[in-house]
This record gives sequence, C-alpha cells and structure tokens, in this order.
Amino acid sequence: MKAKNAPSPMTDRLYATSHLVTTILAGIVTGFYLSHTLVLGRMFSWLAEPSRLSLLNQTYSEFRVLHPPLLYIAVICIQQVAALAFSILSVLLRRQAFPAAAAAVCTLVVPLIHVASGFFRLEVGVVSGAVRDSAQLSRFGAWNVPIHLFHTAATLAAFIILCRINPVASRAVAV
Repeated sequence: MKAKNAPSPMTDRLYATSHLVTTILAGIVTGFYLSHTLVLGRMFSWLAEPSRLSLLNQTYSEFRVLHPPLLYIAVICIQQVAALAFSILSVLLRRQAFPAAAAAVCTLVVPLIHVASGFFRLEVGVVSGAVRDSAQLSRFGAWNVPIHLFHTAATLAAFIILCRINPVASRAVAV
C-alpha cells in the first residue's frame, strides 16, 4: 500500500525533467558569459576606446540593428525562469529545497546586478553607438569584463549546485 503523501511517478518525472532542463540551461548560459568574458567582451572594450569608436559604430552597431540578439536573450531569460520554477517546485515537493533556492539566487542575481549597477543601460548605449562620451566609454571599458566575469561565476555556481542535486534522492515521504 502506498504511504500517504508518497511521491507519485508523475511527480518524480516532473522533478527530474525540471532539474535536467534547469541544469542544462545553466551550463549553456555559463558558456555564454564565459565566452563574452574571454573574447567578445574584451573585443567590445577594445572597440569602445575613443580612437576605435567609429569602427564599432560602422560594424557591430549596424550588425546589431539588423540582427538583434533575441535568441541569446531568450535563452538567458528562459534559464532564469527555469531556475526559479525549479526552486519553487523543490520547495513545494520538499526535495533539495535549499540547493535549488541557492541556484536560483545565483541565477537571478545576474540581471539584478547588471541592471541595478547601471551597466545594462551603458552597455546597450555603447554597442548601439549612442554613447560617445569618453568618461562613459572609459567606464564601459573598465566594467565590461569584470561584470561579465561575475556573471560567469554566478551562473557557474548555479550550475555546480544543480549538478550536485540528485533528482531521485531526498524525496519527502510521510510514514
């Protein structure tokens, strides 16, 4: 006879699938941020120097208008929603709630820091060609790689935490 409040096979599958999707997305987004930190961010910082700003405006700014990074942004947003949803599911099912919540916090701190610091607005302004002030360009160059390194570390922490969760263990079973 099944114990009262015992997890159902459907609940087990939902939890395991949610965990898998959230973990995979965290790994993908960590790769995005690492790539930006190591290559793309450094190139943008280099192009945003006043002597090269016209090159940025003639190349990437025009390219971005024609090819906005919608898929890139969508994957990042979906990853954040997945981390939050998995955290909520973990709390509701009383399965690995603390690590799931910690992974969600690591994930959600990224957009909070990016926007609250003012860097998001600055970054959009620089890559779109709207920012020409040398003080703002200098601020962008100084912050670009470090802030994306923080994003990499935060999403990597979320990924590692998620990898340490065993989706078939720690079930809440009432006896």
